[in-house]
Amino acid sequence: MKCWQLEYRPRYQSMLVQLNKMKEQILIKEKEHTTELENNKERHEMEIGEMQKQISDFQTQLSVKDAVIAQLQMELADCEARTDALIDKLGLVERNAEEKYQHDIQDLRDKLQLELEAKNKLQDAVKNAQHESMVNKMKYEEQLRDSSTTRHIDMFKQKLMKLRKENEDLKRQLLPTRQ
Repeated sequence: MKCWQLEYRPRYQSMLVQLNKMKEQILIKEKEHTTELENNKERHEMEIGEMQKQISDFQTQLSVKDAVIAQLQMELADCEARTDALIDKLGLVERNAEEKYQHDIQDLRDKLQLELEAKNKLQDAVKNAQHESMVNKMKYEEQLRDSSTTRHIDMFKQKLMKLRKENEDLKRQLLPTRQ
């Protein structure tokens, strides 16, 4: 062996030991790395599986929500159609009611007019009856006066006749005495 070999041999061996240690460390690191990669891969696969499940769940929920939205839109359209129909029907009912009320009001006005005319006729008849009654009363009072006057005249005539008779009787009685 050569001298320089002796000198480098411990160094070489030391380096060889270091190299072996490093190889072992590299192997350990590679194993750890591989294990970690596998763990990461498994973890990522699990996460991917969970995320795919979540995506599937979300897609299902989205489909359900889309179906609900479509159903609600159909119901809304149906409600709007029914509301429009009810509004149209309400408008028709209001128009019919308005026409009926206008017709009823006109009927009442016509009846009121007829009643007013009847009232005026009755008032005229009452006035005529009152006037006639007044005329009849005046005639009756005049007849009463006439009747009363006639009675008085008849009484005066009777008294006058009685007095004439008495006067004649007295004249007859006086005549024999004068003669």
